[in-house]
Amino acid sequence: MNNFENQPASPLPSPLSVAARVADEVATPAPITVFTNGCFDLFHYGHVDFLRRCRAMGTRLIVGLNTDASIQRLKGPERPIISQRWRQGIVAACRYVDEVHLFEDDTPSNLIERLRPDIIVKGPGYSAAKMPEAALAQTYGAKVVILDGLPISTTGIITRILANA
Repeated sequence: MNNFENQPASPLPSPLSVAARVADEVATPAPITVFTNGCFDLFHYGHVDFLRRCRAMGTRLIVGLNTDASIQRLKGPERPIISQRWRQGIVAACRYVDEVHLFEDDTPSNLIERLRPDIIVKGPGYSAAKMPEAALAQTYGAKVVILDGLPISTTGIITRILANA
């Protein structure tokens, strides 16, 4: 006789526990990852509202944050006003945001390729036809959403501050 035959039989799971586990798996929707990106310099209510609306589209919101060097290339040597370390902390502290990733490139395409979010969201002023991320999204089946936004801009805030100085 071998040792296997002397082992007590493991109890079989009850049909009810199997059914409950299957029901939990079916009832739990698959996570939906939403991605957006930006400079988020001088974080303001327009940013908060935009991030809230992005998060409402899924179960997880990842924000790609332009580094200081990429902002300088895009907006000029006077920008950013707030350093990337501080901007990253501010955006990460927003209750709607689950992760913040810095990216050095002029577009977040490499970051999106690595993360492969389900939904990519851009704000006002963009169109899917003019964003390289849209073509990338098509390659793996992600959805691209363009949201309108509040008429608040960091550049506009800076302009008003300088005009009143």
